[in-house]
Amino acid sequence: MKKFFGMVVTLLVVVLAALSINHLRQRSSADRRGSLQDELIAAAGQIRPTLPKRIDGATLVGVSTSDTSLTYQYKLDTKKSQLPANAVETLNKTAVQQVCKSTQTVELMSMGATYINSYVDSDSQWVAQFTIRYRDCET
Repeated sequence: MKKFFGMVVTLLVVVLAALSINHLRQRSSADRRGSLQDELIAAAGQIRPTLPKRIDGATLVGVSTSDTSLTYQYKLDTKKSQLPANAVETLNKTAVQQVCKSTQTVELMSMGATYINSYVDSDSQWVAQFTIRYRDCET
């Protein structure tokens, strides 16, 4: 009799766990997107008071959110005309490495977040913009 009740309890726990997982999977995309937006808004809110912030030959001058994207705006120390030929490629590679090394950002990207790094030169002339997605961290 004890074995029977033990099996019933185990079965009940398994069924409840399956129902809970199914409920999480069925949450509407609007609910998931809203939660993700809240996370990104909170992150931007924590970063903004620390700006401007010097980071390796550039200054992080702004951060903004839009839907499920967090955008970092950088101003480079150099004029666009003085940048090396591979500067854009190097900026992109560095941006991907920085974003992908954070477990928190990778987790948010797995939920649909994107990180955008936007660069202007020392004269505020546009240089480049990169969108980093979860799949960029898988390579």
